[in-house]
Amino acid sequence: MEEHGPPDLADPKHGVPRLQELWNVELDEAPVALALSPKQQLIAVATVDDSIQLLDVASGKVAHMLGGHSGGTNGLAFLSGNSLASVGEDGCARLWNVARGSCLHELAVDAEGADRAGQWGHSVNHLTVAPGAKSFACAAGRLVTIFTLGSSAQQAPSKRVLGPLESTIESLRFDRRGNLLATYNNGVSYWDFTRTLDEKQELPLPAPGAMLCGDVTPSGDYIVAGCHDATVHIYHFKQHGDGGVEMEARRQGDGHGHKPLNGDGGRASRQHITVGLALRVQLHSLRAHSHRAAPCSAPGGVQEMSCGGYDSKVTCVDFNARGNRMASSGGDKCTVWNFSGAPTGTMPVLTVGHLGNITCQSWQPDMDGYLATGARDGRLQIHDVDNAVPMRPGMPLICQPGALGVTEGDELTALVFAKDGLLYSGHISGAVRKWELPVASSDDEDEEQAPAGLPLEGQQQQQGQQQQEQQPQEQPQGAAR
Repeated sequence: MEEHGPPDLADPKHGVPRLQELWNVELDEAPVALALSPKQQLIAVATVDDSIQLLDVASGKVAHMLGGHSGGTNGLAFLSGNSLASVGEDGCARLWNVARGSCLHELAVDAEGADRAGQWGHSVNHLTVAPGAKSFACAAGRLVTIFTLGSSAQQAPSKRVLGPLESTIESLRFDRRGNLLATYNNGVSYWDFTRTLDEKQELPLPAPGAMLCGDVTPSGDYIVAGCHDATVHIYHFKQHGDGGVEMEARRQGDGHGHKPLNGDGGRASRQHITVGLALRVQLHSLRAHSHRAAPCSAPGGVQEMSCGGYDSKVTCVDFNARGNRMASSGGDKCTVWNFSGAPTGTMPVLTVGHLGNITCQSWQPDMDGYLATGARDGRLQIHDVDNAVPMRPGMPLICQPGALGVTEGDELTALVFAKDGLLYSGHISGAVRKWELPVASSDDEDEEQAPAGLPLEGQQQQQGQQQQEQQPQEQPQGAAR
């Protein structure tokens, strides 16, 4: 029977290798967060109920059950030593001794404008750990609280409160240099902790719309934010020799034949890069007002770019370990932008294969180019973005999954891509699964690895090209006007 619409790549006839499911543990409630211990011996699971479960990664058996948070646990992360941090609906952060399964400290989290979970207290979210794993931050409404571990497990952590910000915090993330990024409605704030308190560490960067998620390149020269209006907003910075940042408006060409960005004194240019379902890229230049901020010298302003064309709001943005690629998911496709140079003028990679909106994504930490995505369709897909292929000259590259795990519609709610080809996924049914990448034998290595970057079926590809040629004036969804 002839297929209509995109092919179902889970159909065995397409030959996409399957992930090997090593174990499947059924919990009472859906996981909302997963965290892998530094030695990769335990996987911590936070669920919508109170408890936190520590699973042995070898067997999937419960090693410890922690009390968690009344009203539900919202996030968790491992710290240095033998401790675990968690936040929840009771207005607190907690530190746990993993070996003993006991609570070391209950820490009150300041709040302003935070949601309240009934009788328990206010909601605390967006737990993030600094490099070195001795500090962690969390958000409650418009405030950020940073806790730093004491010299011993018995000593209570120190506390610092940042804010209030303009609106409720949507995401919080330490970058790889130990600075902090918060996103919220109408902008982002970036704290450069290499500066002293007298130098005003916070750099607010206003922008229209709700910023739902964010990330920073390892070098700190780019900040990206996924937005509710189905775009990704990008800020570009110039680095100081001391590790600080200075806003810069770049005047030179980008090496891809585009004209230099328009500038006017301290004014910056905002470029809109759009990629729609028709797989076309259009560049638009718009005049934007300058974002000058007291914490930084800003003789040239800041370069801003806005990437559009996503199917829906962008809920995930993540740089890989090298910082040369940025994965951004909005709808059932993930768009991967090349940040090895300026992203303007480059062709993104589109991952395909999901039949529902992507809910989580993760780069493999020890193999460049491998990206995992999980979605509402219950599928876990692995993409080798280095193996993407062009559909037509001048169009984005397409990357089909090189391997996938199918769970009969069990929506993914959390995902960890570990070293050595291992993955852990949480599902709306309450299941936690451990997966392993397929390993090709020497005899069938070419056959097993081939699907990673294969183009769509030749006939469907040809039909898609004909449809595009018949509608040359159609503007991609999300295009800037």
